[in-house]
Amino acid sequence: MIADFLGLSVMLVVCTYTDIVRLEVSDRAIIVSGAACVVINIVRCIQANSLNAIYFMLIGAVCGFVIGFVMFLFGMGFGDVKMMAVMGGYLGIGLFLIALMSAAVLGSLYGLIWLTLIRKQSIRSSLPFVPFLSCGCMAAILYKTFLGGLL
Repeated sequence: MIADFLGLSVMLVVCTYTDIVRLEVSDRAIIVSGAACVVINIVRCIQANSLNAIYFMLIGAVCGFVIGFVMFLFGMGFGDVKMMAVMGGYLGIGLFLIALMSAAVLGSLYGLIWLTLIRKQSIRSSLPFVPFLSCGCMAAILYKTFLGGLL
């Protein structure tokens, strides 16, 4: 389980750093992590003698991309969309939606508290969203690992 999410963790750290520093997402990290996701799921298919892992990955990645693309139409960057597609491939639909909701709540709280109250900026200010996606992704992984998806 931990080895499966190593590629995802590296992508989250690299993309979070580049998004905070440069307000852009590293394409190299996303491509390498996406390739690792494909390899991991192919290995899962060979081990289980079934194609379920590939379906799991494809449905999650498409769900992540579609939701991200809709958000892109309303002002989110396309690097965030690509990251959401890779996250969906790793996590699947259920955990991806948990990660996305966690990221939305954290990003909204940060935007309201930090940008409007402390820095006195407008609500339309630019905000890096990848750090919140990363936190939401880790929250979803911890949810699955420790709670076993009980809720």
